[in-house]
Amino acid sequence: MKKKAKVSVIRTAVDYSGVEAAVEEAVELAGCSGIIEQAGKNILIKPNLVDLRDGESGSTTDRRIVGALIKTVGSAGSNAIVGDSSGLRWHGATEQVLKQTGMREYCENTGAEVVSFDATEPVRLEIPEGRILKEIHIAKPVVDSDIFINVPKMKTHILTTITGATKNIFGCVPGGQKSYLHSVGFTPNRFASLIVDIYSVIKPDVSVMDAVVGLGGMWRDQDIIRPGLILAGEDAIAVDAVMARYFGLHPLMIDLLKIAHDRGLGTADLDEIEIVGVKPEELYARDRERPKIFTVPALGISIARLLLGKERPVLNRKMCSKCDNCRKACPVDAITMIEGMPQFDLDKCIRCFCCLELCPQRAVGFKRGLLGNLFLR
Repeated sequence: MKKKAKVSVIRTAVDYSGVEAAVEEAVELAGCSGIIEQAGKNILIKPNLVDLRDGESGSTTDRRIVGALIKTVGSAGSNAIVGDSSGLRWHGATEQVLKQTGMREYCENTGAEVVSFDATEPVRLEIPEGRILKEIHIAKPVVDSDIFINVPKMKTHILTTITGATKNIFGCVPGGQKSYLHSVGFTPNRFASLIVDIYSVIKPDVSVMDAVVGLGGMWRDQDIIRPGLILAGEDAIAVDAVMARYFGLHPLMIDLLKIAHDRGLGTADLDEIEIVGVKPEELYARDRERPKIFTVPALGISIARLLLGKERPVLNRKMCSKCDNCRKACPVDAITMIEGMPQFDLDKCIRCFCCLELCPQRAVGFKRGLLGNLFLR
């Protein structure tokens, strides 16, 4: 009989006050303690540092979860290295994120080396089984690490439905290369396949998810969710499948997870996953925690677009600060600034919604047409 993937789910206070004990318990229950509690290793800890907002905003991995892992690694006699490449697209952006979120100071004070992947040497890796990509350049600290701890944030996502342990791997790609990859992955299915290609050559050893505070909808302040959970497991795909279950989604109807599952890179079948800690039947979002999820899994995306109208970015001009982040983030140069305000070229737009994801004011939203807005959440 095939051994089930194990994913632990531990409840903790939404103010992060008990997070250190929760992380320790989650790692132990998932059977991952022996992996990260080794002496003499270089252990990379990769949070999700997509933008300038801190962990309590729901946008980025909270520094206290990373700090708990640094202490575990250090007490076992290994070296902890914390690093990421942010989603922001200007020179020095990741360094600014590290400082503004408090990640750099907190982690250095806890005993880790902290690096911006954008300031490190990229290493070319071949992807033998790649469906979209045949090679990729990855930040050197990822390739050089003995053990890779993946520390994602629980969030929904317009392009990939969810963004968690699997998609967090995208941050191992430094600098502007991510913009190019968005243009290569110009449909939701292609982008999901592209992420899985990258995942196939840099699979993490352990994933510990910050599901204490997360984001749904369009990542605005009103879209913050507070599940008060820590998830952990060796199989990042299984961790994401359990997150999908929490949202009431079927994991095998999410492209990112189904593609990885079908390629044998992990399991997204809930029947093949052992959930420990919180009882599986209790693992559903309560109404106050349930985010808006912009998808209808049972309806093919091509049919949905035909019937309900193609998604398009829209601007709330009153909220726009004219910061120019959206233009810099666009991988296909579909945004121009006119009198300081972004204008969208919908013929060029590939609907990756990097503009929405990386707008610090949350001034960019999206529409699907009248029927789409009525029937899709």
